[in-house]
Amino acid sequence: MRDFNACFEICLNQKNTGKHIFFDNQGNILLDGETNSFISNDMTIKSDAYKVYESKTSAIFISQQNEIKSNFICLKQREILRYLRDEYDLMIYSRAAQLFSWVKSYNYCSTDGTRLSSINEDLSKSCSSCQKSIFPKISPCILVAVLSDEKILLAKHLNTPFFTVLAGFVEYGETLEECVVREVYEEVGIKVHDLKYHGSQTWPFPNQLMVGFIAKAYDTEIKPDHSEIESAEWFDKSNLPTIPPRLSLSRSLIEKALNFLP
Repeated sequence: MRDFNACFEICLNQKNTGKHIFFDNQGNILLDGETNSFISNDMTIKSDAYKVYESKTSAIFISQQNEIKSNFICLKQREILRYLRDEYDLMIYSRAAQLFSWVKSYNYCSTDGTRLSSINEDLSKSCSSCQKSIFPKISPCILVAVLSDEKILLAKHLNTPFFTVLAGFVEYGETLEECVVREVYEEVGIKVHDLKYHGSQTWPFPNQLMVGFIAKAYDTEIKPDHSEIESAEWFDKSNLPTIPPRLSLSRSLIEKALNFLP
């Protein structure tokens, strides 16, 4: 699977031979119950489809299936996480799910309500009335692991079962670094410095680009914003609470940050 490269090709009313990712008419992913994979093995499907990955020998298509075969299991979007084997699976699923949502769900101009065109090869849709070209939305979001001396700051957000790093969406006119400083202060009342970039990850719930940082705290007094956070505490590496599962950027960010602790 790692030899596939991202692409986009509209394949309407033709036979499409390759691997397929299927969705139902509600946007739910269809899991192949025989293989426990969201990618169905090489086959030929005659239906409207969109090529989203290609290699020298095959391709991956996305398409909607109105008649669901008995071997497929319909899953809500987040339910697929337990079936993803690695970050490469997550990347493929993320691109497929977001493109399918863009193709099927965003059909009217937000300015005047005119029905948009079908998707173009550059992923845009156009409005014949106001002449605008509209592109898929991506929402940048920061994650930050805050360190102080021998401990890491982790927070338990509302309605989540684990402690994790702090996070927030980037606002208009704001850099990623400015967003880190603002979000940490808003959520726990701590000012940070010495930011270090960790990595990024696509996160299709619904359309986020997660960017991870590690930062040092100027002080350690926690003043949590209880409208967003249930609790926040300093932990040492020998006494960690339950943290996010594998594949998530927050998990790898925590693990990397712990390497900076004595």
